[in-house]
Amino acid sequence: MKRPLLVAPLLLAACGGGELSLSLTSDDLGDNSRSLSAPADLTTVRALNITVDEVWVHVSGDDIPDVVVAEDVEASADGWHLLTAEDHSFDLMTVRGGAAWQLGDFPLPTGRLTQVRLKLKAYVAPAVERASLPGAVLEQDGTACDLSVPASVIEPGLKLSGLLPAMRIEAGGRYRALVNLKIKDSTKLDGATCAYKLDPVLKVKWSGGGGDSK
Repeated sequence: MKRPLLVAPLLLAACGGGELSLSLTSDDLGDNSRSLSAPADLTTVRALNITVDEVWVHVSGDDIPDVVVAEDVEASADGWHLLTAEDHSFDLMTVRGGAAWQLGDFPLPTGRLTQVRLKLKAYVAPAVERASLPGAVLEQDGTACDLSVPASVIEPGLKLSGLLPAMRIEAGGRYRALVNLKIKDSTKLDGATCAYKLDPVLKVKWSGGGGDSK
């Protein structure tokens, strides 16, 4: 079941907020120096298909530090805004090496942008700790394999971690965020069924400004 839209776009625009252009990449190519004897992982497959079915951001007031700890933004905290509940399906292998997929342009209220959350869609109900995405991986020879991910990427969603600059959202400002879903922490699992295990890492680069207020 989709969650209700917490803040309507027209309401945000009327309140004099900014606009966020949000894109998704999966660019960790420079982090993957693999030897020929290294175990198989997701960096060498033909396709890695996922669906993002919700995108959320957290906007705090201005009375917070310039740098925040992303994990401190609780799922139950005030300030979460649902940007889109439309399914966006990607082959992550097509958004590597500098490529990106545009998720959309979204209005935001003024304040400090402190967190981004992506909810992946699962077609099999998550187990206690892991969720399975059947057939999400396509190997070079055409073999379809399942993808095992932490259940938390389904609910409450995959979030940024570590120290994070709190980007100021000003009235009339235009901002860009490039969300990077890294796949280097992955491995092919042994067993009769072809499957890969992924513990994804989410990073972001954002920029912009030019608001009416300084």
